[in-house]
Amino acid sequence: METISSDFVISLIQEYLDKRFFNYNDKYVSYVYHSDDGVQIISAYLLCSKTEDEQIQKYQNVFAPLMRRSLEKWGEKSNGTYFVRKHFYQLLTRLCYDLKDYVADKNMLIPLKMFTLILDDLEKNLPVTENYIILTKWKLAVAFAKLTQEHSSTKDNNIIPLEFGKICLKYLKKDVEEYFPCIYVLFSKCVKQFLFMITPENAKLEFYEGMLSDKDFIQGYLAVIEIALDSRRDLNYKPLWKQIASHPSVEIKMHYYNKIEEKEKETNYAF
Repeated sequence: METISSDFVISLIQEYLDKRFFNYNDKYVSYVYHSDDGVQIISAYLLCSKTEDEQIQKYQNVFAPLMRRSLEKWGEKSNGTYFVRKHFYQLLTRLCYDLKDYVADKNMLIPLKMFTLILDDLEKNLPVTENYIILTKWKLAVAFAKLTQEHSSTKDNNIIPLEFGKICLKYLKKDVEEYFPCIYVLFSKCVKQFLFMITPENAKLEFYEGMLSDKDFIQGYLAVIEIALDSRRDLNYKPLWKQIASHPSVEIKMHYYNKIEEKEKETNYAF
């Protein structure tokens, strides 16, 4: 991507946006997904930057007008579907996937400023009641990019997952206070979609340690049950489930036995 003419890439992107991203008819065209070539080109173009000035210039030339156009069409439907919302969400998902690949593997610039600009515009233009998932997920993306930048020189691979877990805990506390206790269900959905950023698999246990760092915050425990549910058969998670099951809260115990123990009984598997 670095060796290709910028004008040529921008022309490809513009053609893709006009013909596919902002043009949908389910009789002839499928939805745009994060794996689409056009979406991958946009993401690669933005992230393949060696300096912040270069990246912000790309952001202003490509992403800022793309986002303005998306927000203008945010309320439009095609055959009952908010297709622009769906397509824009897929682009953000691609940026998250590629953040790990381009920054870690290709030694590109950590896009903290660009990610922050995106978050600022989203928060200014989208009501949280209809867009909690996309706003929260992108807030997590900014937090992860910031942690990656702050710990770029460390050799301890467990620091970022642990600190990210603590940040998620802080965000969840704020949302519970601002909205309602059961917001942890939606918050867990956002986090679960983001955990692919944390590798290897055992590093996720450090993340959960961070989220459980306040033993008095019940929603933190309930969120971890939701997020880690698919790993209930992983024996490495046995200490995590033991920690959760031993919590004195009746509410936590009830959720644990309903979500974990009962599921394992159904499959003839138990810790």
